Amino acid sequence: MRASARRGCGPYGFLHGSRLYDTAMAKKKNACNYADAIAEIERILAKFRTEQPDVDTLTAEVKRATELIAACKAQLKRVEGEVTQILDAE
Repeated sequence: MRASARRGCGPYGFLHGSRLYDTAMAKKKNACNYADAIAEIERILAKFRTEQPDVDTLTAEVKRATELIAACKAQLKRVEGEVTQILDAE
C-alpha cells in the first residue's frame, strides 16, 4: 500500500503532490490513540482475510501491525501504571 493511501495513525507526514514529507508537526498531528491503532490493526487483518497480498505489501503491513501492537502495549502499560498510582493514593 502506498504511504499516500494509508489511513489512520502513524509516522507518515504529509503528502504534497507525489512527495511525502515527514515533519515533526506531522508526526505530532498523526500521533495515534489506542482506538485508532486497534482500528488500523483490524483493517490490516481484514485485508489479509479477503485478499492475497503480494510479498512487498505483506511485509509492509506486518511491519505496520507490529509497530501498532507495540504502541498499544506501551500505552496499556502506561495507563496501568497511572491507574495503579491513582488507586494507591486513595
